[in-house]
Amino acid sequence: MTADDAPTDDTGDENETADDEIEPADVRAELDRQRSSSGATGAVNRTGDDRSEGTEEFDEGIVELLSTALDTDRAARVYIEVRRRPSATAEEIAAGTGLYPDSVREMLAELRDEGVVERHTHTTDSEDDAFEYTAIPPSELVRVMIDRVRDEFDARLGLDQLPDGRSEPTRRTSRSDPVTITVEEADEASDETPDSDEADDTDEG
Repeated sequence: MTADDAPTDDTGDENETADDEIEPADVRAELDRQRSSSGATGAVNRTGDDRSEGTEEFDEGIVELLSTALDTDRAARVYIEVRRRPSATAEEIAAGTGLYPDSVREMLAELRDEGVVERHTHTTDSEDDAFEYTAIPPSELVRVMIDRVRDEFDARLGLDQLPDGRSEPTRRTSRSDPVTITVEEADEASDETPDSDEADDTDEG
């Protein structure tokens, strides 16, 4: 048997050919999958960054607006933190705002007096019960601010509230002073007129 007549391994050639045909397709599929995965991840990251920037700008706008409504930036930040974290304690609010706990407690007390924040007692296993705070929604905050402006307006103009909620002036001006008509003096003048006429007639006679 010559070298040309030696048997060849057709199975090995077929396997190599099969591998050559399958491998590129698998590689392309894997590359496509990786591209899709990286593209989706990049899109998510870009979206997340955009949302973070948008949220930060939104928060700063809200803080500026509420600072005007609540008089101070500190009050605005405390209100926003309470809205973000319902039933939060003063220490948790202080940690979220970066303010001192004593300053936060003072501001929470002021906001409670204005009806913006409510305090609830949270029973714990320790001896001291913790206070938790919740804030009214922005729609009610607008009403509170309107009431505050109206009260300040009434106080400056010296207006009192009527039972039906309307206001009436308590200060008297030159236009609001009552006008007094002395009717009696007019009657006396009319009574004296005939006497003077009679005296004139006597003189003429």
